[in-house]
Amino acid sequence: MISREVAQAEQGAWSQVAPGWRQLYGDFDRLGVSIEWHDFRVAQPLDWGRSFHRRSLEFCLNLSGRGAVGADGQTRSDYHPGNSGYYAIANEPLPASRQANDHHQFVTLEFSRAHLQKQFVQSEADLEPEIRRVIFGDKDESVVAPARPMSIQQRDVVASLAEPPVAKAAQILWYQSKALELMAHFLFAPKDPEFFCMRQKRVARERVERAKELLARDLATRSGSRLQSVLSQPNFLARSRSHYSAVLAQPPNGTRGRTLADGPL
Repeated sequence: MISREVAQAEQGAWSQVAPGWRQLYGDFDRLGVSIEWHDFRVAQPLDWGRSFHRRSLEFCLNLSGRGAVGADGQTRSDYHPGNSGYYAIANEPLPASRQANDHHQFVTLEFSRAHLQKQFVQSEADLEPEIRRVIFGDKDESVVAPARPMSIQQRDVVASLAEPPVAKAAQILWYQSKALELMAHFLFAPKDPEFFCMRQKRVARERVERAKELLARDLATRSGSRLQSVLSQPNFLARSRSHYSAVLAQPPNGTRGRTLADGPL
């Protein structure tokens, strides 16, 4: 499933954090696609760009940790927890780094441009304009797209990749299907506009999921007696309401933020 040459090259790029890098599926040289899982901490900033392939289009689906693609003074995209984005590498190296002391957990989908041209020759017009220019354009140039928040559905798909829910014999087929699913999520331009009420409901669901994640994380860090002591404090609910209102007010996908004080949508 993994070519020896590609595995050695990738292992060299990630040798500083081994065994925090794992190729889940593919062979970039032979198949033109590779899905890779990363889970590590570093004491010093990591040169992430060493792992990039020439003439490729790569997606980063960032669950945790902070990173950046692109150089200062040029087009640059900063990755924060819950973000995703893509970057196209030409023949010249593209700078990228991962911050020190963070817990980095992310998936990369790496495609050769030749592979994508074969995949989408019949559906070129349906691709996002910038993606179409990268894959089918005449100019051989590096492109760094802005990172954007992942939806709850996309995050669920990404989180499932590390532990496929199928037998080992079926994992290749399962990963193939997930690669296609993620391509459908990120490569194609949306055709049907989202109605305002549907968007508001989706935003509300995503904020509920974010609140659940925050609460679960906080509860996991408090032991029994400590938790009971905190919960019994008179101002606990007021402080919690204020804290989570501020967090949830951050606008996902570019929408205006709402707080808990705004009431139900």
